[in-house]
Order: sequence, then structure tokens, then C-alpha cells
Amino acid sequence: MTDFLIFTDNWWNWFLHEYAFTIGLLYALLKGLAVLDPNNNSNKVVDMLQTIFSRFGGK
Repeated sequence: MTDFLIFTDNWWNWFLHEYAFTIGLLYALLKGLAVLDPNNNSNKVVDMLQTIFSRFGGK
């Protein structure tokens, strides 16, 4: 029996504990939505995330 990598407990454990990767993936998805649909408000969410991270020493 073969398991898909995405359905294993180890994968979910890694994904939830790698906050930078998870946030980066969310950021990329939101920017992708903004490119595909200019009327989407995802830019506001991305700007909010950038503001939050800049206060914690991010770029």
C-alpha cells in the first residue's frame, strides 16, 4: 500500500511547524489571486501581513 506524502502525519507536522514556509505559501497564493483577479482584495491582506512582519524585524 502506498501513501501519498501529503496525507502522512509527518508531512502535516512539518508543514504546521514551518511557519515561514506556511506564511510564504499563503503570501504567494494571495499575490497570485491579485494577479489573476485585480478586483480581489488580497492585496490588502498582503499589505497587512507585510506591515505585521516589518514590525517584527522582517523586510
